[in-house]
Amino acid sequence: MPVIHNGADPEIARLLEGLDAVTNDAWVVLDPDGVIVALNERHAELHGMTADDLLGSSIARVRAPGARSTLRAELDAACDGGLVYETLHRRGDGAVMPVEISAMSAMFDGKCRIFAMTRDITKRKAVMDELLLKSVLLDGTVDSIIVNTPEGRAMYMNGPAHSSLGLGDVDLAATEPYFWVGPKYQVLGPSRNETIMTQGYHTFEGESLRVDGTTFPTEVTASKLDLPAGPVIVSVIRDVTDRMHAEEAVRHLAYHDPLTGLANRTQMRDQLTLAIASSRRHGDILGIAYLDLDGFKPVNDSLGHATGDKALALIADRLRESVRAGDTVARLGGDEFAVVLPRIADSGDLEYAAKKLYDAIATPMVIDGHPLTITASIGLALFDPDADDIDSLLIKADLAMYSGKRDGSCGWAVYREAMHERFSGPGADSI
Repeated sequence: MPVIHNGADPEIARLLEGLDAVTNDAWVVLDPDGVIVALNERHAELHGMTADDLLGSSIARVRAPGARSTLRAELDAACDGGLVYETLHRRGDGAVMPVEISAMSAMFDGKCRIFAMTRDITKRKAVMDELLLKSVLLDGTVDSIIVNTPEGRAMYMNGPAHSSLGLGDVDLAATEPYFWVGPKYQVLGPSRNETIMTQGYHTFEGESLRVDGTTFPTEVTASKLDLPAGPVIVSVIRDVTDRMHAEEAVRHLAYHDPLTGLANRTQMRDQLTLAIASSRRHGDILGIAYLDLDGFKPVNDSLGHATGDKALALIADRLRESVRAGDTVARLGGDEFAVVLPRIADSGDLEYAAKKLYDAIATPMVIDGHPLTITASIGLALFDPDADDIDSLLIKADLAMYSGKRDGSCGWAVYREAMHERFSGPGADSI
């Protein structure tokens, strides 16, 4: 379905399009103040509004009036890492609906952006709040449902619960308390039980344990239900594996180049920040290599972008295989790459790394039946802890690359102060 954004965040729109392709949920992207910067059509349809009406407005617009007081705290928590919670939203016609929000954050240009998935849980709430025990335990429900005593002894499990846990005709009376809870979450059982019994309701995330010993991530909505024979706990258990994969896709897309799978500009700068901190703290020698492919545009022009993309992907694989485990190879865009080289011995190590990178790129290749030999101009720079920050280090490598390209050197050049006098910083703003 279409993704609507404000024109200023195309990268975020691409991430949302990726999510739209792997999930059927309603998604919205917010800035730290709750302003909607991107959304998919499902989010607009869920609220009975148009995407254009919602774009640029505060998410408070779709909150029920009585549920707005917690919005600031929820936005802050989402920027701190993420959370799952329930609240009330209002549709365009004024109708109020209970919703479940799964929110997580990612940094773009140093700013927090909140990705929030919204689900209408009206039916689920109605089941939990209004139906009697036998109505709750319908085998036709999608989620697993388990009823247990306050001590954790299972009394009933519906069909989906049997299926998801891999159970046959098990004698529930012979099972251990909370046998279906993953081992590392067993210790949380007493405190969660106390919350359910005192507050009557609790939603939390954890893992469920299958008979074969494997686990899967779950979200549990547990309610206390008072019966004539005494209270029981009804747990509605949802397998959130797909949601976890979608969230992982967000994290991956936020820090990786979609064509090559290499680190993107954001991740490269994050890795440089860590390497610079280590260099200043421990005296490590840090190097950077800036790579620009020579004459790559004719490949796209004569053979097409599909062939060019395959060549870039192959070059990315070669670069990845040519560096150490702790090095970071990044695609900065187009035919430009960078390699962060922490903890090297000296400038000789830097040039040795450059030769490996150059040779890896220059090795002849055949793409779609077309023989290609592609070379690169590589600029090298060493980090000066007394004078450099991220940007100045990258500019040094960029200047060295341009110097080597113009001088027709062997493929790489190491930054020297004299290069600042020859060049006024061409390309420096592209880093």
